[in-house]
Amino acid sequence: MNNGLFIICVCSYILSLVVALILMIAGKNANTIFVKRIVGLHFLSLLFFILVGLLQSFAQLSSVRIAATLLFLCSGIACSGLIWRTGYHVILKSYFLLFAASFILFVSAPSKLFSLLIYGNWQVKNYDRLLLYDNVYVDKQSSFLQEIKSNDYKVVKKLGYFNKTLVRNISFGHTIDSVAVYRQSNPDSLHIRGYYTLNNQTHYADVDVCINDKAQANTISRGK
Repeated sequence: MNNGLFIICVCSYILSLVVALILMIAGKNANTIFVKRIVGLHFLSLLFFILVGLLQSFAQLSSVRIAATLLFLCSGIACSGLIWRTGYHVILKSYFLLFAASFILFVSAPSKLFSLLIYGNWQVKNYDRLLLYDNVYVDKQSSFLQEIKSNDYKVVKKLGYFNKTLVRNISFGHTIDSVAVYRQSNPDSLHIRGYYTLNNQTHYADVDVCINDKAQANTISRGK
């Protein structure tokens, strides 16, 4: 998954919301033929979405699947604004209302929405998230756009659906298996011990971090 494709997904979704709002304002006076054509294009995107889903089992169509899902979702959102103020049957309005309801997910859990668009499932990849204490975790420092290729970590605090990054650019020198708070000098300072396996033996590396609003770079202070 490249950065360009992810940006297209985000921008397309936001654009579809704007188009839906514009069409909702102007939809009452929209030409009937125009409305039918737009709705027809949406149902064509539905057929394309189903076809790609069926072919996904026989070929690697990840980029095509993303495009089909995006086209289906965004056209549905745009049509929801167009249909809302027309005299069409309540069943058709309810169908398109489901697409508009995705805005709730976009606000409450955007990572889940874009995980569905990009990866085809609701599961957000946490990448070896390790519990430190309470609702504070050590997580792989990575981009949502690509797989992890480094040993950099960050400390995050889980706040409901969202995560607040407390410290970035932590390096233990290896990919760690578990972590523990080795020592806490004061509420803002932690001494984190990360354990890793090397040559079938367990080793550790210690890192001092300062928990505050400014992300700081941290390096290994001691290891064994």
